Amino acid sequence: MKILILRHAAALDREIAKQQHVRDAARPLTSAGKRKMRAAARGIEKLIDSIDVIAVSPLLRATQTGDFLARRFPKSTREECSALRPNFVIASLPTWLRQQAFDSTITVVGHEPELSSFISWATSGRLHGYIKLKKSGACLLEFSKRVAKGKAVMHWLLTPEHLRVFGRQA
Repeated sequence: MKILILRHAAALDREIAKQQHVRDAARPLTSAGKRKMRAAARGIEKLIDSIDVIAVSPLLRATQTGDFLARRFPKSTREECSALRPNFVIASLPTWLRQQAFDSTITVVGHEPELSSFISWATSGRLHGYIKLKKSGACLLEFSKRVAKGKAVMHWLLTPEHLRVFGRQA
């Protein structure tokens, strides 16, 4: 199982959202966040052949980020996944992943610091993150036998800038 872990793109600032009476769950992507994510999605398309499932946090900014990938991978299935909400219990994401087809490529779009904690759990078996994903940053993990702590191999970890460079290549 390959898992593409993608942090949502830049969203409306929390303080501005409060001033505008926008709930945290409804904070949309900024214009710059959309532009950068569109370019990052082109880079992901150059690095990954196909995506079977795009699972997103129920929060608007993650859903909108997932939309950019869905345009690049139109055959993928979209799914809202409550295990990707901010402050999710680390065990809930592996439990959800174990319910998916093991020979698939799955993208999970969510939030920090939970995504970095999952990467740490998957690769080292420890919950304390040693990685911090930037907004629109991505990491590709692979589990060869089962989804379990410390059993993933990290193929790559890329910043949004790196993804955009890949997207510009012919």
